[in-house]
Amino acid sequence: EYQSALKIDNHNALAWRGLGQALSELEQESDAEDAMRRAIELDPDDLGNFSALGGFYFAHGRYAEAAGVYGRMAQHPSASASAWNSQGAAFYMMGQFERSAQAYREVVAREPSASAWSNIGTAYFFNGQFADAAVAYREAIALTPENPVWWGNLGDALQQIDGGEKEAQLAYRKAADLASQLLPANPEDGELLTNLAHYQARLGDHERASQYLARALFASPDDVYAHYYAALVHLEAGRRQQALEEISRSVELGYPVALLAPDPQFTDLRNDQSFQGLIDHQGGKR
Repeated sequence: EYQSALKIDNHNALAWRGLGQALSELEQESDAEDAMRRAIELDPDDLGNFSALGGFYFAHGRYAEAAGVYGRMAQHPSASASAWNSQGAAFYMMGQFERSAQAYREVVAREPSASAWSNIGTAYFFNGQFADAAVAYREAIALTPENPVWWGNLGDALQQIDGGEKEAQLAYRKAADLASQLLPANPEDGELLTNLAHYQARLGDHERASQYLARALFASPDDVYAHYYAALVHLEAGRRQQALEEISRSVELGYPVALLAPDPQFTDLRNDQSFQGLIDHQGGKR
């Protein structure tokens, strides 16, 4: 249908964009990219054209190109905070955490939200700026205090700060309580179960953590983050081999090595040959 439209009007930017998106679904990547680029050439004031091409690059792991497109989008006079949000996500996936935080700060300056503050916090967390991360997570909590994820993120940041362990435990307890309140309405929610497993492991209740983890993996066996957090749960309990197996599975499912290598939560595995081999092998493939 898009091709038929272009036979009538070869300068129809919407038709070129739609054709590109259809071709992308058909895995005709080169033609899809050309079509979406053509849409931008024809109508550079339609930011949906930039969003489509940026999303195409992002979905195919071409994060640097995605960041470039979103950067062009952000410079447009009518750009919304979503342009910086998308650019922040692309920088984050590349492991460029300072640039990611800067982009997310542009989001907060325009459309402050709990998720934007949490994104800033996570960029700081992976960059080793744990105190700054904690500040950002507290901003997220101030906006939506009932969200267990923000409390869990705060606990992760405080856990990395000297003398922050006690306060981290309070944050994990709050996260676990809030998540438990949500569970009856969502008993098979893999993400919720995964989070609960993580919180309970950090609180030292390894038996309950294992129970939540088993349910999470049953509900979401191919979820990248279910296996990522499974690795953390096993590591917290001293089960290094199981942790290595789970993080390896997470990477196989698509977890970016650019995020795994600097992750402060895997410091104990950093010198492990299997862990380093995983990073080197996957990194060489990218």
